[in-house]
Amino acid sequence: MLELYDYLKTCGVFYLATVEGDQPRVRPLHAAALVEGKLYFRVGKDKGVTAQLLQNPKCELCAFSGKDWLRITCKALPSGDSDVLAAVNHLHPLREGDGQPQLFYLAEGSAVRARY
Repeated sequence: MLELYDYLKTCGVFYLATVEGDQPRVRPLHAAALVEGKLYFRVGKDKGVTAQLLQNPKCELCAFSGKDWLRITCKALPSGDSDVLAAVNHLHPLREGDGQPQLFYLAEGSAVRARY
């Protein structure tokens, strides 16, 4: 997990794909942290992404850096751990308009890393 997290940090921005009904949804993210071996990310509780993940936790993360790319296929499970949320918020301070944060962590996943 450390290697995946380090790669995401190198990229700065990574993309999260979810499903809403039969429509894929993709959005850029940057707020991630590795805590006790789990990779966490933060999104807004009032955003569609939160509702989508709560209904169907299957998702993919994708990142690109130079000639390398990474895709993580996994489940994103909600976390109410306030200490982890504080750590994520410390690394990635909330901005005005971000709303109430929702924390998720990656589970049951696999990763593919390749070069162009």
